[in-house]
Amino acid sequence: MKKMLLPTEFSPYCKAILEHLPELSRIGVEEIGLLHVINLTRVSGVSGGIDIENYIESETKVAEEEIPKMVEVIEKHGIKANAI
Repeated sequence: MKKMLLPTEFSPYCKAILEHLPELSRIGVEEIGLLHVINLTRVSGVSGGIDIENYIESETKVAEEEIPKMVEVIEKHGIKANAI
């Protein structure tokens, strides 16, 4: 497996994969695509509605801060990384 897709909403659970980068590199992963996903469980149970545009804007800001950090960590292990 040379390429890998990593969906993330930047939770500690999603970031836990970063601890396994040495193993991923060793088995031949050369590139990781980071895909920002939105955790709909946070909005699906909200009674009275939610300002979805505001929520998406907030999530976008988080992604703009977190993706470069994850790319840096991944690339330190010799694996190419990019945002999808």
